[in-house]
Amino acid sequence: MGRYTERSRGWELLQSFILFFCLVLFTLLTYGALGPIVILIASKRVSCPKWALKSTIVLVIHWVVLGCITIYEISSKNVDLTLFKMMGSSYVFTIFMSLHLREYLERLDLKKYMHLEPNVSYSYRIIKKNIRDLEAKELSEKEIFLQMLSSYQETIHNPEMKEHLLEMGHLANLIVEKDNERSSLFFLKHYSALDSVLKQYVELQDLPMLDIDQMMEKLFQVIVFSRKSFEKELIDMFDIEVLSQVSEADFYKNYVQSKGLI
Repeated sequence: MGRYTERSRGWELLQSFILFFCLVLFTLLTYGALGPIVILIASKRVSCPKWALKSTIVLVIHWVVLGCITIYEISSKNVDLTLFKMMGSSYVFTIFMSLHLREYLERLDLKKYMHLEPNVSYSYRIIKKNIRDLEAKELSEKEIFLQMLSSYQETIHNPEMKEHLLEMGHLANLIVEKDNERSSLFFLKHYSALDSVLKQYVELQDLPMLDIDQMMEKLFQVIVFSRKSFEKELIDMFDIEVLSQVSEADFYKNYVQSKGLI
C-alpha cells in the first residue's frame, strides 16, 4: 500500500521519480522554458490538461521574475546569478507538480480501470472501493458456482457424471477469464438450473427403487447438454475474437492497397 494510492510504495516512487527527473532535467537546462511541455505530457497521460495551462501562466510569471533578476545581475556586474536562475527554474516547476502529485498518482492508477474524462475530479477512495466490491462480487459468484459443482461431484456416484461436472467447472473458468463482463450473465443463466437438476439426480440415486433409471438417464442427458452448451459458448467467444481480428486485418490490407503500397 502506497502513501497516496493502493498500489505499492515502489510503484509510487518510480512514477514520481520519472516525473520529477524529466521535469528537473528539462527546466534546469532551459530556465523553465520546457517545463509546461513536460507537464503537458504528464497531464495528457492522466487526462488533466488544465495543469498545462496553469504551468504556462507560472512560466510567464517566472520569466518576469527572471527578467528582473537578470537586470539586477547586469547592473551589479560582479554578481553571477546564472546557477541561482537555473536552480530556481527547476524549483518553481517541481513545487508546482508537487502540489498535484497525489492527484497525478491517483488518476494514473484509476486509468487502469476506467476512462478518465478531461479535467473531471474523481474520488479515488470511493471508486477503488466500488472496484473492489465488483471484483469481490464476481469472485463470489464464480466461487459459489464452482463449489456447487464440486459438492455434487463428491456426492454423485456415476463416474461419467463426475467427469462432466469436472469439465464444466474447467469450461466455466475459461469463459469467465475470457470475458469478465459476461460472468454475471453466465452464472445467472446456469446456476439455478444446474443446481436443480443435480439435486434431483442425487435424490434419485439414493432412493431404493428399481424404476428410476429412465428418470436418472434424462437428468444425465440434461447435464451432457449443459456441458455442450458451455463448450459452444466458449467456442462462440473465440469465433467472435477471430472474426474481429480478421476484420481488422482486412481493413488494414484494404487501406494499404488503397495507398498503392502493395
